[in-house]
Amino acid sequence: MGYISNNTEFFLYIAASFAAGELWGPCKIGISHDPSHRVEELQRATFEDLRLAKIFKFPNQEIAREVERCVHFLQRKKRIRGEWFDLSPQFAADFVELVISWWLDFFTDLNQEQKLCVLETSKVNRGFHK
Repeated sequence: MGYISNNTEFFLYIAASFAAGELWGPCKIGISHDPSHRVEELQRATFEDLRLAKIFKFPNQEIAREVERCVHFLQRKKRIRGEWFDLSPQFAADFVELVISWWLDFFTDLNQEQKLCVLETSKVNRGFHK
């Protein structure tokens, strides 16, 4: 069952601009073992106020990377540069949730119990950060 392991947890995160009390696109979709620190690093390179819009927790880097690759590939026409996409943070979050479910069904050999475990752990934050 290669995808469930005791490796370090990894997160897929969505970061976006924060202005006038709202999160705005475009957004960055990436992975990190520490998304808050990653957004702090990104903040140093831009004048815009960046915030974490949503984070998804995975049991290891391998799963996080695979889901990230699927999201990036499926949204390639909306790619601005690198991991930045012309998407609203809400759309990006909804899309990531859809990809997680789809990826588990079609690209893993996990049994139903293991799939539910990944789905539950990935829903670390269902609401947006502000």
